[in-house]
Amino acid sequence: MDVAVITRIRILIIDNVVSAKKYLTSPLEKIGFRDIQYVESTSRALLAIEKLPFDLIICAYSIQTEHDGLYFYEQLLQLKLLNSKTGFIFTSTTTSFEIIQSIVDLPPDDFIAKPVDTQKLEKRINRVYKKKQLMSATCEFIEQQKYNSALTEVDKVLSSQNNRELFPIALKTKGDVLLLSQRYTDAGAFFTSMLKIQALSWAEVGFIKCLIALDQDDEAEKKIINLACKRETKTIGYELLAILHVKHNKFDEALESALMATESSPKNFKRQNTARLLAKLSHDHETEFDITKRMLTFAKNSVKESPELYKNAVRAGIDYAMSAEPKQLHDIMNATKQFLTQLKKNYVIE
Repeated sequence: MDVAVITRIRILIIDNVVSAKKYLTSPLEKIGFRDIQYVESTSRALLAIEKLPFDLIICAYSIQTEHDGLYFYEQLLQLKLLNSKTGFIFTSTTTSFEIIQSIVDLPPDDFIAKPVDTQKLEKRINRVYKKKQLMSATCEFIEQQKYNSALTEVDKVLSSQNNRELFPIALKTKGDVLLLSQRYTDAGAFFTSMLKIQALSWAEVGFIKCLIALDQDDEAEKKIINLACKRETKTIGYELLAILHVKHNKFDEALESALMATESSPKNFKRQNTARLLAKLSHDHETEFDITKRMLTFAKNSVKESPELYKNAVRAGIDYAMSAEPKQLHDIMNATKQFLTQLKKNYVIE
């Protein structure tokens, strides 16, 4: 990266560990970055981001004193505070399967394990910066649902050998756009061509989605089972199986598959909520109540905590109480009353 470019890049570091300021700022300064801001909480980070745009945000995956970095990133996406040219990198001292799965679900632009190596950090930032510069037009067209224009832009990236290091993300993006535009026959052919070159998980998943959309469900189910049998693709495999069961109105089977998907990614609220809705459709009030309680536990003191979560827990508790055994009623109603009390305490209910 050119020195003149480096000095212009504005970086925000978010980490509540005091030593992180030194261990992250020092290697960045060695690389040549000068405009570096450090905050120890997501609330301060939000204020900083609302005040002025950053080219790169480096955030701890877990910010123990306040909101989890995972939820903070989702909040930025929901509020549209990350423009197409802002890079986002997670850092973490641990690399457990749960963390990796959570990151894959989002995903951010990169993930760096601590302690940070200066040379590796420079290489990662260069790649993220180049990706943001070259892929921003594609991302903007996707957000505007101008999929033909997005395909044109991503093909421009793929047409130059100078962008070779970005080919993997550009190819995956092309597959995503073909699915978004519902060009399932074209998408299926594209994913098939990718799989002939390499066994790529995203291409397998994309191909299965095409099979489901094209009503080739038997073939889709065989491939889904193969995904579900592998640890690295187990979560998405069960998620796809739930989608297939819903298509055939098999809500009990869909719920079972959705619950399997949530096991390896418990902090994924989209999957948890899907399981909750399936439990409601299946009239499995006990499971619905358990899921709402679990969602509240993970959301506590984070940007995910909301009155709707408490309302869902109260409704699920009442439904469960009406169908439960007499000996279970005391515990169910106590928990439900606590959720209702917390709802009234934390929020103004109209």
